[in-house]
Amino acid sequence: MTVLDTIVRYISASYAGKGRPLSRLLITRIISIYGISTLLFLVRLRRLRTSEQRVSEICKFWRNSSAMAIVSTSVPVLRRLTNLENSQILWSTSIGASLWTTTELPSWLASYVAVESVSETIISMKSVKETIVHMAPSSLVISKQFLLSLIVPLFYTRFKMSKKTSGATRFLFGKRSLVQDFVLFYCIWNFLSVYNSFKRFLLEKRRNKGYYPQSNSSRQVDDWPMISGNLKPLMDKLGEIHEITLHDSYSLFEKLMNSAAIKNVVPCFRWAVWRQLCVKTLHHSPPKYFVNTNLMKSITLMLGFFVLDGNNSSMDVRPGVLRYLIRCILNTYLQDTSLNVQKTITFLFSHLALYSSKQRPNYV
Repeated sequence: MTVLDTIVRYISASYAGKGRPLSRLLITRIISIYGISTLLFLVRLRRLRTSEQRVSEICKFWRNSSAMAIVSTSVPVLRRLTNLENSQILWSTSIGASLWTTTELPSWLASYVAVESVSETIISMKSVKETIVHMAPSSLVISKQFLLSLIVPLFYTRFKMSKKTSGATRFLFGKRSLVQDFVLFYCIWNFLSVYNSFKRFLLEKRRNKGYYPQSNSSRQVDDWPMISGNLKPLMDKLGEIHEITLHDSYSLFEKLMNSAAIKNVVPCFRWAVWRQLCVKTLHHSPPKYFVNTNLMKSITLMLGFFVLDGNNSSMDVRPGVLRYLIRCILNTYLQDTSLNVQKTITFLFSHLALYSSKQRPNYV
């Protein structure tokens, strides 16, 4: 379940009034929203010097906080008052009232709703699901590498035109040495490895909680029923294998070599080399007779994947990274548009997000 899908289900709140009192739901949400907004407002208020700036900031604070309170409480209230079960009408009323109340809307919000809703709708299509399932793992990795090679040159072109930096631009196009890139990737990979290991540990602990093995599971090998005396050597061999499996025969050196700290060295070095190739390629100005310079740069980046990765398919690209880069590109376009355009985009694509969320199982 994505973050956008979680937000949609939180706002729609079709469970309100069934399992919990509506008044308790509304009070909890309103106190949470205004409490968090007040803390952020007090932090920002310290930076303002004049009284006019503070008055203007207070007005923005109340309108924007009220907009968030409206979008999080309108659907259950309207459902209780009107007895409507049409989620589209309730959703349109809630989102429309919230956008009309707010005084400012960050451009990244409109790009986030647009890209995430479109991607979730495409992925939820039956034909796309069947295609992904029947694709080989190596082909799927190459497809994502190809998309990354197409997106990065376009992102770099928009970055030069907009003249505005972001975390993605500093990470991709910043001037760093190969050693610095390797250390950066190595820290990220090890952090993700520790996080995933800790998450698996919690899931297994929760899954095994309350599980008690049967007493018959620890039967001795000699107690196994014997159908024939010819099976005795086979059973003895299985017993030896069972004891070897239970015994922790790995040495400290073998455990270190199998740890994530060692396994992450080669992938991080490959990504560091590819990042250096990316910077050199994007900063290079090809001759004028090239028809499409971005296409040539994309081909160069893809050739880098073929050389560094080969048939290993170890340089996998997370889908969230691709969506984030697409959002950054769209954000550069939306920054030059008016507030009404951004509100319209957010309103329209929020309905697409509601539709894709309803297609998922366990929709409430």
